[in-house]
Amino acid sequence: MKKIIACVALLTFTTICAQEISHPREPIGKEIVINEFNKPAEYQGSVNGFRNEFMKLFRGEKIHAQGKVQSEALLTISEEGNVTDIKIVGDNPSMNKEMERVIKIMSKNKWTPALFDGKPIKSKFRLPINMIVEN
Repeated sequence: MKKIIACVALLTFTTICAQEISHPREPIGKEIVINEFNKPAEYQGSVNGFRNEFMKLFRGEKIHAQGKVQSEALLTISEEGNVTDIKIVGDNPSMNKEMERVIKIMSKNKWTPALFDGKPIKSKFRLPINMIVEN
């Protein structure tokens, strides 16, 4: 009898705690955020193209710091391939300002939007930058 109760309790607990992913869309207010996509957004053909262009435009001499500096750019890419939102997060204001400057220049170029079920969707792009600044 104790084994049966233990099995029933285990099955009930497993069923209650199991996560079921039926659709990758989550409603947030009036917007639907899609957490998964079949093809991510691309900057003129590749993520490496984005990184290379970023490094060409980035001016490290504008960073006022010593040692390790970290910032992260968060971009929203629209269904049309436009950058609609730029958010820079980091502890160093000069690094954040330079990243924002470069990304605003690069945002004039259209992206290939992310695809979900063959349709273009709004998506997020994240670019972390870590540098060691020496004088």
